[in-house]
Amino acid sequence: MFDLEDWLRLLQDWRYFAEGLGQTVKASGLALLLALGIGVVVGVLSVAPWTPVRRLTRVYVEFFQNTPLVVHAFFLYYGLPHLGISLPVLAVGVLALGVYTGAYISEVIRAGIQSIHRGQLGGGYSQGFTYPRLL
Repeated sequence: MFDLEDWLRLLQDWRYFAEGLGQTVKASGLALLLALGIGVVVGVLSVAPWTPVRRLTRVYVEFFQNTPLVVHAFFLYYGLPHLGISLPVLAVGVLALGVYTGAYISEVIRAGIQSIHRGQLGGGYSQGFTYPRLL
């Protein structure tokens, strides 16, 4: 598959691979922070008592979970410039991955909140807690 000459050529250009690894780690870390922020906010709002808010969060989650990540990346990279918005490559990667993963994290947060037994919520209400403080 690879002969020794190919491996030697690879080792000579190790700086390019190290730079690529650094960019990947940077993009992944920033996307994770964005995804956590979006996921927590949308996850909490998806169990809110207000129906329009719950529906909006459902639309967000269903759209991003049912569309491939590459479609979002292509739209951000090739579609937005047609609207006059041009983003750097790193920003496109972070935004696409962060928003896409945020939908999955929001489902985890929603499921965690909904797993709280009704009796515990009732106990919190009887102690005088408001709905946001119960979460």
